[in-house]
Amino acid sequence: MRAQRKLFLQWAKSLTKPAWAPLLVFVIHVMAFYFFQLYEAYPLFDIPMHFFGGLAMAYFLDMAFVNASLMSAGAPPNRLIESLLVFTSTCTVAVFWKFAELGVSWDLSTDLQDPLADTMKDLFFGMAGSLFFVVAISPIHTASCLLNWGELNRVTLRPEE
Repeated sequence: MRAQRKLFLQWAKSLTKPAWAPLLVFVIHVMAFYFFQLYEAYPLFDIPMHFFGGLAMAYFLDMAFVNASLMSAGAPPNRLIESLLVFTSTCTVAVFWKFAELGVSWDLSTDLQDPLADTMKDLFFGMAGSLFFVVAISPIHTASCLLNWGELNRVTLRPEE
């Protein structure tokens, strides 16, 4: 049990490095919303934010799944399964983000939740960012890891004995 806990903590620690991507998008979102009111001044600013949010979350989840697979199986996951997991998990995160917006809107009596068409557009662009990662970026990222290019090397996690 202690070895499993140690392995889990090692996996969780491995996620601190890829966490920069969704955190960066979140910080930009908060600054744009609260400090610069960009969403009111430029309503189309919402589109790239959801796209890059989906892209950033897909990157983070990809690293989480790959590190978990390396830790448990000693090898990266099957490419198709990895892509499906990343895409569907990112879509799930986008839906729960919308639930969170709805909850905040009700709790604070604000109008974060726009009409249904805008919500669907937001979900679409989050999914598009995730799909872009899976189709265009992830294969390049995987190749660079296999070729040992710079800091993109995936670390093989092994329990310390």
